Amino acid sequence: MARVTIKSTTDQESHDFYTTYPALGASSAELLRAVYSDANPLPPEVREAVRMRVALINDCLVCKGARPMPQLGEAFYDNIAEFRSHPEIYSEAQRVAMEYAELFCLDHLTIGEEMFARLARCFTEAQVAGLTISVGYFLAFGRLTRVLIELDDLDAARQVLAARTWSRGEPAFEYLAHLFEGELAERHGDWSSAIAAYDRAIVLVPTPQSALVGKAHALHAADRRADALQAATQALSGPDQPPDPWWVYSLGQSWRLTPYLRAARAWIAR
Repeated sequence: MARVTIKSTTDQESHDFYTTYPALGASSAELLRAVYSDANPLPPEVREAVRMRVALINDCLVCKGARPMPQLGEAFYDNIAEFRSHPEIYSEAQRVAMEYAELFCLDHLTIGEEMFARLARCFTEAQVAGLTISVGYFLAFGRLTRVLIELDDLDAARQVLAARTWSRGEPAFEYLAHLFEGELAERHGDWSSAIAAYDRAIVLVPTPQSALVGKAHALHAADRRADALQAATQALSGPDQPPDPWWVYSLGQSWRLTPYLRAARAWIAR
């Protein structure tokens, strides 16, 4: 359910947004068409890799679920988060473009001459310009979609999770499902159900940091302060590897978490 009024004219709510608010939406829709047109000098398979990488960073469910180039195959879409480990799937151009997109979205002030030199080995100046405009579009409008348009019906989400079959037999997916259940319970103020959901997640993977943090939050909200402190301490006392599935899912790059964990542990050690 959208968080602003959207008049339905097509079967895609994210597209209807632009026609509902034409004063700014019309220009925005023109940019969308330009990014996906032949006028964009960026190769389509590079554009699609970048789009999916930004979708994971934005955690945009609509964007992550879209498959505008199915001919690239499911392996292409399934391994975007770990693209560095799959040169057999992604070309050098796709990999450097996705790395550029990561920095653009998460740490743009660190983009320097070394990165542009690497881009120049794969792209013309016009393509670098197209890449930058495309990343900017995916970042801005993916977040617009995530904030204003996506579903926010807690009861419906609970029903979907309860009926799930996609996670059965896969500990990492089942772990994520229990995290979602815990968050939904917290949004309803149901602290005991939230704690139980996080407990179900904790036993599934060797590094359940996010489940322990969620449990600590729910315990604190339930006024169980000592138990909350114990759960939070446990979250920071375990190993870093293998990565908590949540960091791979939400950040798309679990390696970025490591320095934050180490900094938190150092602060606690003081």
